[in-house]
Amino acid sequence: MDTKKLDKWADLLLDTGKRNNLINFKDTRASTVEVLLPSSDVLFEKVDGTASFEVFDPKIVEEDGDSEESCAPEQLQIGTPEEPSEPEQLQIGTPKEPSEPEQLQIEMSEKSDASGGKAAFLAQYSGKIKRQNQILLYNAATNPLTAVKNIDKKAREFIEETGVNVAYMAFGFVHWKESVASNYVFHAPILLVPIQLEQASAVEPYFIKSAEDDIIVNPTFSYKMDAEYGVKLPEYNDEGLTAYLEKVKRLVAKLQWTVTAECKIGIFSFLKINMYRDLKDNAKAILANQNVRQLLGEPTGTEKLYGDEGTAGFVVDPLIELHSVVDADSSQIEAIEMAKTGKSFVLQGPPGTGKSQTITNIIAECLGDGKKVLFVSEKLAALNVVYDKLKQAGLAEFCLQLHSHKANKKDVIADICHTLRTGKSAVSSKADAEIAIKEKAQHQLDAYAVELHKLRPVIEKSLYQLYESYAAFRSTPDVEYPIPQLASKGESYLIETAALLEQYADYIPSIGYDYRKNPWYGYINQDTSYQSKNEVKGDLSAVSQFLQVLIPLQQEISEKYKIQCTSVEDAQLWSSFFGFAATSKLITPSLLNRERFDAVNSALHKLQAQSADIMAARSVLGAVFDDDIYKLDGAAYHKKLTKQFGGIFSRLFNAEYKQLITDLRLCKKDGKKPAYNAHVP
Repeated sequence: MDTKKLDKWADLLLDTGKRNNLINFKDTRASTVEVLLPSSDVLFEKVDGTASFEVFDPKIVEEDGDSEESCAPEQLQIGTPEEPSEPEQLQIGTPKEPSEPEQLQIEMSEKSDASGGKAAFLAQYSGKIKRQNQILLYNAATNPLTAVKNIDKKAREFIEETGVNVAYMAFGFVHWKESVASNYVFHAPILLVPIQLEQASAVEPYFIKSAEDDIIVNPTFSYKMDAEYGVKLPEYNDEGLTAYLEKVKRLVAKLQWTVTAECKIGIFSFLKINMYRDLKDNAKAILANQNVRQLLGEPTGTEKLYGDEGTAGFVVDPLIELHSVVDADSSQIEAIEMAKTGKSFVLQGPPGTGKSQTITNIIAECLGDGKKVLFVSEKLAALNVVYDKLKQAGLAEFCLQLHSHKANKKDVIADICHTLRTGKSAVSSKADAEIAIKEKAQHQLDAYAVELHKLRPVIEKSLYQLYESYAAFRSTPDVEYPIPQLASKGESYLIETAALLEQYADYIPSIGYDYRKNPWYGYINQDTSYQSKNEVKGDLSAVSQFLQVLIPLQQEISEKYKIQCTSVEDAQLWSSFFGFAATSKLITPSLLNRERFDAVNSALHKLQAQSADIMAARSVLGAVFDDDIYKLDGAAYHKKLTKQFGGIFSRLFNAEYKQLITDLRLCKKDGKKPAYNAHVP
């Protein structure tokens, strides 16, 4: 078997490039801090236990200094040297950079500036540490507490998404070069201690606690050393930081590398290195799996991939044989049956289609058959959803959580012991009743399907076919028309009705689509005799003469008074109006003038708007004050409150202001003293 494709998979998982901070660690503005106090040795001894460290906040010291010494904020510049470097005893926990002549001049300048800024920062705040559990952090670009918040935020997001803690405290760094002639030095952390950042509230300090996991030797850099230089970092056996770093220093001295004992906090992720090693160390076993071989594109017996049809079980009655713990539709049951019979398949679907429910039922089915299931997901949310469903179904004792920051060795062992000590449980006596209920529901659904597809007499079509035909015209406007004796109408009735509707469509050009708008609409007279025709002609002649008189009059009224009078109904309306105006004492002829009417109409609209504003303002005042408020001179009170008593000191001990507030309080319904800002906009 060819392992090249598998090796390519493994190489895609490995990241030993310079962008990986486990290979090339760089101090950043947002996500790294350095621990200056206490020293690395002292801190390592404490962090290896259950100690909790309070992060010292330099901002609090600056604020205290501002209030006590009245110094400007610009004078406290974190990370900027304002005095010469202190003697060597101030370089607690700081790296001693190697003085190599081949280093770039710009790099030496930056390191010199950083070292000077760090020394000034340490000199300024080292004396402020008052408690033994406080630690002093440093970031050259910003307040270290800001960087701690960013680290905490990123670590929480990573835990929520993957369930893995990526916040670590790195002890000791290897300063290495790709070759002896290289001018650039890289920095790689050596020991990684998992930590947890906690803050009770926004005003409380941050606390750093060591997690219960073991101390980790940088696996990515150790692999890079082994692959490229033939050496690897030694295992850590609780010998202490100083002793371990001495071992590392002796090891890398052959490569002309150096080791420093500084301590830094940041985000480190090296989970894929374990997957890489698994693919490399177990390549033979992995390639023996037919599923993997087919994914690699190698020829394999497909009939074996989908299980042995001769021996695989066959589900006869899913209702009885399947052990579904959550609801499942027909497509989901099909997937459960495939899993139960040992077939290999891919289940896909958009969000919300029930994939988690199907996985839950598949796991329950496999448990019912005495099988073990490994459920793997890149996202922690997917694992939690399925676990919660299994827990609700009472199967939590059969689940062992391994992919979580909470799943340490102690908890895993405790979980296994709890499951082993759990007593046996039998099937509930209610199971038969539940199965009977499901059987009844299944019969009802089967009967529904039969009725849906059964041919109906007379029409000779099923309800399914009729619904399909009806759905084809879903965008057509609805026409509510009751059909008498609809049950007796068959295919012939539909054909005849369609022909009549087509005939009606032919009449549309002459009578119009809406026949109600046709001039002859409403005229019903089946008498087509000569006498009847003459009577109709006489009536139409009389109407014509009437219209010959009415139309000029309508035009005159419309032009003279600028009104609309275009129909008989309009003529009747204006006839009533002019009759009323002739006898009314309120409406005068001058009011019918357009300019005067517009002026009066405009004034009425303004009065209406002002009345609405007054009523709205009165409603607002009425909600807070009683009617006595209107006895006060509002304009005078407002002027005094805004002009004379606009400042807080002008109101502080002024008797006139107190009298104004007392007058307002007496008018308030609740009798409480009114606040100045709430009543003076």
